[in-house]
Amino acid sequence: MLSQSKPTNIAIVTSITGAKSFSMAMDEIKKEYGNIIDLKLYYVDDMVIEDVVSLKNFEIVWLDIRNDVSNVELIKNVLSNADNIVLGFSMGNIFGIGPIWLDREQSPSQQRIISWMRKRMEDMAGWNEKDFDMSKMQGMMKIMMKITGIIGKIPFKFFKEISRRTTVMEYWLYGGKENTKNLLLYLVKEYGGQKVRLKPPQEYFESGIYHPITRETFSSLKNYLERYGKTKEQTVGLLLLGGSNLEDSIVGASEIMRRLEDEVNFIPIYSQNFRYPEAIQDFFFLDGKPIVDTVVSFLLFRMNGGPIGGDPKLTLDVLKKLDVPVINASPMYLEETQRWQESERGLSPIEVIMQVILPELDGCIEPIPSCGYANSGFDPNIGGNLKAMTPIPDRLDRIAGRVEGWLRLRRKKNAEKRVAIILYNYPPDESGIGAAGCLNTIKSVEKVLRTLKDEGYTTDDLQNLDNLFIDKGILNAGTWLSKDVTAKNSILIENDDYLKWLESLPERAKEELLERWGNPPGDILTYEGRIIIPGIVLGNVFIGLQPSHGGDYQDIKRSLELYHDKTIPPHHQYLAFYKWIQEEFKADAIVHLGTHGTLEFTKGKEVGMSRECFPDILIGDIPNIYVYMVSNPSEASIAKRRSYATMISHLPPIFTDSGLYDELAELEELIHEYNEARLQDPNRAKIVRDQILEKSKEANIEEKDIDKIYDELFAIKRSIIPKGLHTFGETYEYESLVDFITFVLRYDRGEIKSLHRLLASLKGIDYDRMMQEQGNTIDNKPYAEVIVEIEDISKKTVSILIKDGIEEAIKHLKIFKKENQESIDDLEKSLTFGLEIASNLKKSDEIESLLKALSGRYIIPNIGGDPIRSPEVFPTGSNIYQFDPRLVPSDAAYMRGAKIADETLKHYKQMHNSYPQSVGLILWGFETMNTKGETIGQILRYIGVDLVRKNPWDVSLRLIPLEKLGRPRIDVVVNICGFFRDTFPNVIKLLDDAFKLVSSQNEPLEKNLVKKNTLEIFDHIKDETDSVELAMKLSNARIFGPSPTKYGTSLRDLINTQLWSSEEDLARSYILDMQYIYTADLHGYKSGKMFKEMLHRVNLTSQIRDSHDYDVTDLDHYYEFSGGLSKAVESVRGEKPEMIIIDTTKEIIKTENIEKAIQRGVRTRCLNPKWIKGMLDEGYNGTQHIQDRIKNILGLAATTNKVDNWIWEEINDRYVLDEKVRKKLEEINPRALSNMIDTLFEANKRGYWNTDEENLERLREIYLDIEGWIEERLE
Repeated sequence: MLSQSKPTNIAIVTSITGAKSFSMAMDEIKKEYGNIIDLKLYYVDDMVIEDVVSLKNFEIVWLDIRNDVSNVELIKNVLSNADNIVLGFSMGNIFGIGPIWLDREQSPSQQRIISWMRKRMEDMAGWNEKDFDMSKMQGMMKIMMKITGIIGKIPFKFFKEISRRTTVMEYWLYGGKENTKNLLLYLVKEYGGQKVRLKPPQEYFESGIYHPITRETFSSLKNYLERYGKTKEQTVGLLLLGGSNLEDSIVGASEIMRRLEDEVNFIPIYSQNFRYPEAIQDFFFLDGKPIVDTVVSFLLFRMNGGPIGGDPKLTLDVLKKLDVPVINASPMYLEETQRWQESERGLSPIEVIMQVILPELDGCIEPIPSCGYANSGFDPNIGGNLKAMTPIPDRLDRIAGRVEGWLRLRRKKNAEKRVAIILYNYPPDESGIGAAGCLNTIKSVEKVLRTLKDEGYTTDDLQNLDNLFIDKGILNAGTWLSKDVTAKNSILIENDDYLKWLESLPERAKEELLERWGNPPGDILTYEGRIIIPGIVLGNVFIGLQPSHGGDYQDIKRSLELYHDKTIPPHHQYLAFYKWIQEEFKADAIVHLGTHGTLEFTKGKEVGMSRECFPDILIGDIPNIYVYMVSNPSEASIAKRRSYATMISHLPPIFTDSGLYDELAELEELIHEYNEARLQDPNRAKIVRDQILEKSKEANIEEKDIDKIYDELFAIKRSIIPKGLHTFGETYEYESLVDFITFVLRYDRGEIKSLHRLLASLKGIDYDRMMQEQGNTIDNKPYAEVIVEIEDISKKTVSILIKDGIEEAIKHLKIFKKENQESIDDLEKSLTFGLEIASNLKKSDEIESLLKALSGRYIIPNIGGDPIRSPEVFPTGSNIYQFDPRLVPSDAAYMRGAKIADETLKHYKQMHNSYPQSVGLILWGFETMNTKGETIGQILRYIGVDLVRKNPWDVSLRLIPLEKLGRPRIDVVVNICGFFRDTFPNVIKLLDDAFKLVSSQNEPLEKNLVKKNTLEIFDHIKDETDSVELAMKLSNARIFGPSPTKYGTSLRDLINTQLWSSEEDLARSYILDMQYIYTADLHGYKSGKMFKEMLHRVNLTSQIRDSHDYDVTDLDHYYEFSGGLSKAVESVRGEKPEMIIIDTTKEIIKTENIEKAIQRGVRTRCLNPKWIKGMLDEGYNGTQHIQDRIKNILGLAATTNKVDNWIWEEINDRYVLDEKVRKKLEEINPRALSNMIDTLFEANKRGYWNTDEENLERLREIYLDIEGWIEERLE
């Protein structure tokens, strides 16, 4: 043993530990050299100020910084003012991307060189998704040495230091115990003057097979198979994290192998440079054919390029070819198991991005934490507690079980597979069977059953499913049906059988269920001591109605109240339903059909389920295949992460333009007549003008200006609306496809210009001006008529494009005289884009994707979103994922958001001659994914902050000077939903940092309303808060949302159940539900006082309408959030705020008050004969959508007080007094009609609809007739 007189003291600061490797390395070093190193390892998340300050006392500090936690900036400040050696690697903003080299360690000229080198590395970060090769990073320092012109300009000492740091990086990047040991020896030799023997960096094969148990390495598949053979029928591939994290990644992998080694073969592979597509091709294929049946991934980030990013096409191409599920074992490389176990949140924000969201982009499914760091106590080798990667046994059991589930689907014949198809019953009565967003579930189930039968599954066809379920009483609740009928025709579970299932639950979960619901079987859907399972079995296929989340047979209201509430455990019947599917029916797969149910909202962590989380308990080991609307990636992401769902996206309904009808159509004709008369007969024009004003009054358009009336008619006529619903597996017919592509080509998309804009340009017309001034004329023709002509030409062009191709479409457009080569080039780009979208849409094969999933195959991932504004969502049938949260807001979204902020402030100032003190703003995950962050851009512009984005991991904030801003910084109260909280944790931090940045500025308070409010609130709360530090955190907080256990508010429940006495109840409910603060440091901190302080300052509320699927009257969340916020502000301030809706679905962003937005939504959809016919043609499910809209209008009336009386009169006329429509509703879904009439009665009772007694009496008669008709039907 060699001994040295004085040990070199080294500090290791790490955010992704590797502590065990350092401990093992120190063991060997001590045996060989004695005490030559005094090592202290710090975990960056755990460091207190004293720890950070102590770093300056170490001779050498090694940093491994993977994310910018709160300590990192302080660490940099301390070390920048010390005189020790600092080395390491960073992936954050504070130290930058790449090797760490502090400025104090270099001369100014050397700093410029290092800055240039880091810039080259950042350029390699794949900002444009280039094919990044991690091996380039490994050799970066050497490469830089060879660049012409640099070597001659740097001093010898600096040259040597670059060489040293290159070697240090190689040790670190290659990883493993040997390299860790030699890294430490190299540090003490080069910087500590110790005399030691060491080996050069040990480079593994760039990729290979590494056996986690025997630790053998193989460079070829052939050698591995010769050693281990392929003795079992099926094989599982394992993806191990190479480099410095290999030791940690094998912890979970070895456990999976032990659990399944008797059943399957394994091929565990790694890549040193994050080029997993190549490794998969090399080791998961034999003679060009896949040899694995499922893959389990223990990786971070995406498969190609890792944290830096690379070309995703390489990954998708090889995974499509491999065609097997890729299960995300999600090791917690940054997290302690105990913290995860105790946390309601589950995985931390950075882990959600690294371990869940980014892998989802590659199509990885089922993120279940397989292992995490555990504190093993004090370890003298590292001078502190050893955190070692440790398996989580029950989670590994679950992963193994789910792997077996997917393997079973690949192994079994179709005739043997048992499939449970689950529909939703919301509301849980006769009107709500198979309720789903934009989907005709009844027709979809019938189509799926026919397909399954054709594919050899053991099942039967089924017609008129809705009538079958109602007639047999197969429901969760019913007004007219008896429980005797339901029990007779449903499945009954004996209490003794259920008790066995209940006892199998983890103790804590069982206690929670019993505490909330009492002893089994409970009182929800039970019959003579047995539990009812509403559903039917057709051979090997079960079709069931998902239990209501909290209601029982007689108490529909309780069910509605608890629909989105994950604070409560599921009740006995809910548990029995899924346990029966698991244990008795023994399903091989579950298909949840339609958007969306409640399984994913049952009690448990936000992300990273534990064994005590009910989504995990309820789904068990059964593959969960979820048919979901393509335009809703927000809620789809929750289902993917909490209930392990593999998504099968479906098309939206076909789209059409709203058109005009009745008085609106007559009004348009009169305006055309007026425009002609103005030129030819001025006297006649005056008469027609009076007729227009009279007719507009009849049509309830309160405008006196003819041009504004025309503008409103134009907006209604040209609005894009859905026509009917979608049936799963169907695609657009030719005419519908032409309409859709024409709508898509209305919009500018970067370099791809709007087809309509290009046609206007060829006519010599300013398109933006024409869109904003439809009443103005050109060549004596109103702009509105010219727009209609352009729309017709566009549609004809698209028709030719789809039939005959681009050349023929261009020929058609040569009717324009002004065309030139530049315009032709732009037209070709636009038409090429349109043709590509049409081609992708036609490739949508939803049924085929469902069959693939049922066969245990890979479902191609694709982004979700509004299909018109984001047509890259096609083809459907994909496993949809959310927009990469690191890119929020996108540059385009930031600019549009800034414009929205400017427009809303302009609108407010015109109305009030001042700026608002504060804006109350709604921020949804749904909208953020669709717009890529328009609301984020809006918030940042209000407070005067720009974004600077170097790459996805490096986003910084820059203050806009007040002089440039040209107005005060406006404060914002951000109201988020739970979906935003769960899917965009990084954006919450970004916004919180922005608010704190603005509050910290030395600016006049009248020019910085954010700071003004912060100081005032701090003064109000400081004496009531535990500490000054907490008071400052709270006074800086601007983001409020539901508690960590909820996703929304109770407003929808109150409206749906009628359980509210006054509008003050609604305001109080909203404040109670939304009083939870979210910042970088606080997660769901309850503070009603703070929320009220902020609401008291709000003068203006704002929300973006982002989706063509839904207008403000179509979605209950609009009244829940926008309406709820407005009502809460009114309650706190004593006066209503100005309510603004910003419609970004238009070519030109439209800002208008809530009253106009409601009116347009009603006119284009709920009262529009075209929309009504589309829904009635869909049958039972279509009527559900009608009743929902009428209930939403009641919600808007209660929360905004901006629903005019004429709207209720028109609803009554259209749906109840119109005998043809009423008879159709009675025939299709009488309960829906009775619900509509009930809503009309409530509107009248609460004072929102003022009508005469004769009208009300007629409604009563019709209501009684419906009941009699139902009773007669059921006799």
